[in-house]
Amino acid sequence: MKFIVAILILVEISLIQGNEIEDTMRAELDNYHKECMAVSKVDPQVLKEARAGNVDVNNAALVEHVYCIAKKLNVLKDDKFQLDAVKQHFERQNRGDVFKEIYEKCKSIKKDDIKSYTIKHLKCSYQHAPKDAILI
Repeated sequence: MKFIVAILILVEISLIQGNEIEDTMRAELDNYHKECMAVSKVDPQVLKEARAGNVDVNNAALVEHVYCIAKKLNVLKDDKFQLDAVKQHFERQNRGDVFKEIYEKCKSIKKDDIKSYTIKHLKCSYQHAPKDAILI
């Protein structure tokens, strides 16, 4: 009986820590979004739809916004895609297993200009990530 109680306590602690990490990530992202909205002037509804997985790759303001967010998250450094930063983003959510799957499915995206590549990669990631994963 004591063993079962101990396991339940560990599970609860893990869930609480997971929620704290998720809350911290959401707070960081919310701050980044505020900063990037000042630059991109993206329509809040377009951003809301993008965060729900409906990414409009042809919306110039959204493209600029996602580019800004990617730089803030260190996913882009000197306009080069940083896979380690993307992997860390998923690992912070205890989703390291998902990273490899998304990478494999999205690695064939044509690398034309960096902004176009970034928004297309986000769209592909949303298509293959679990619905509760935090992408942007």
